[in-house]
Amino acid sequence: MPSAEERKRLNVPEGEPLLEVEQVGYLDDGRPFEYSVSRHVSDYEFHSISTK
Repeated sequence: MPSAEERKRLNVPEGEPLLEVEQVGYLDDGRPFEYSVSRHVSDYEFHSISTK
């Protein structure tokens, strides 16, 4: 559930959840180089593309 600040900044009504996406980016040799956690409103469209 969003914090009061997230509700204000994202214009989310109280009681409406956010989608939380956790991801790790890897180099070609398999080493991780990026880690992120993002939170999105429910109407956010999320697409993932993998090229392997």
